[in-house]
Amino acid sequence: MEIRDGLAASLLADFEMSIGQVPRLLEGLDDPTSNNLLADIDATETLALSLLVFGSTAEAKHYLQKPLTRLSGKTPLHCIKTGANTRDEVIADLIRLIEGYVF
Repeated sequence: MEIRDGLAASLLADFEMSIGQVPRLLEGLDDPTSNNLLADIDATETLALSLLVFGSTAEAKHYLQKPLTRLSGKTPLHCIKTGANTRDEVIADLIRLIEGYVF
């Protein structure tokens, strides 16, 4: 799933800025293997989307590490690391949050 296709044009500049903040987000995660995600552009963009949605690294970290029923009890970080299909579930969840469909 192309993240940029699901975002309003008014959010694209903020999304690009969020990509630059992903290394700082990864520094604080409890999972040492998460730094490998920087080599995967799709994973990096998904992490950037979480920063865009939550507005801070602290809130994005909380979201990424919390098991969610919307993701079958998995954490968003686990889904991002697992592969394209589960990463798409996280992207869809984040876009629903942007649009106000998830409470």
